[in-house]
Amino acid sequence: MDNYAKLAKENLERLYGNLPVDLERNLPAEKNGAAYSFAAFGRPCMISPDGILLDDAEPPGVIGILLSLYALHATAEVPVLEPLKAFKEFPDSAPYVGAFASHTE
Repeated sequence: MDNYAKLAKENLERLYGNLPVDLERNLPAEKNGAAYSFAAFGRPCMISPDGILLDDAEPPGVIGILLSLYALHATAEVPVLEPLKAFKEFPDSAPYVGAFASHTE
């Protein structure tokens, strides 16, 4: 398991350790037991305590982190699309900045 997968796993542990009652609506997703299925990046995605599947396969590291963060922080609030912010400007993003910078900048 690489460091990206470890971070995604830790995020899932946090999510399922304090599972929001409205997660199904916030993602939005279809709940099946402890798993949540929804579309991500135009493909079927499933999040469960065992991990994340995108197109029935484990997503590459950074994508897995993004999906785990999305599930961890999904809310019913309408997202603010502007003004644009750098990823490193978001609270608690410091542990992830290096990984995203190396793949996006």
